[in-house]
Amino acid sequence: MSRTSRSEGGCGERDALASLYDHHGAGIYRFLHSMLDDADRALELCQDLFLAQLPALVRGNTPSRAYLYRCARNAAASQLRRRLSRRRWLRLAGEEPGNPGRPVSLPRPDEDLERGELRAALLAALGELPEELRAVFLLIEVEGLSYRETAEATALPSGTVASRKHKALRMLREALGRSGHAL
Repeated sequence: MSRTSRSEGGCGERDALASLYDHHGAGIYRFLHSMLDDADRALELCQDLFLAQLPALVRGNTPSRAYLYRCARNAAASQLRRRLSRRRWLRLAGEEPGNPGRPVSLPRPDEDLERGELRAALLAALGELPEELRAVFLLIEVEGLSYRETAEATALPSGTVASRKHKALRMLREALGRSGHAL
């Protein structure tokens, strides 16, 4: 299966890039933000990811949705590795790294307290998942990719994608159960 398909001809590179971003930018950003818990870094990586597609667009190729998510997953994994490495060095130097925190979203006025607590518990539980489980879960459940697209985006066999999603869901249920919530 090819990672690209021929784009509809005649469209300039800028228009092709804008169209690609319009179709996939919000989902890629959400995925990166969910993986990194850092809105600014997610936006930066998202922009870099789309700009990196310009050579393919110049050749008349449009990257597939699954390919874009694979690039986003790889960028997030690299960022997480750098973040972990930096924390280790700070600890070795005798400094305690700052708490990067979790994205906190205040409940809208029309949301009740219980829903806000469940959201906070779910975000905390997602943050505790290992990166490889969190990525699969977010791609399928949040971004709406199929198992096949997720397999392509993560370069994993479909069976591994299914088992990782199942394990992530089990771990989320357990974590939410410990906090008094149910999924």
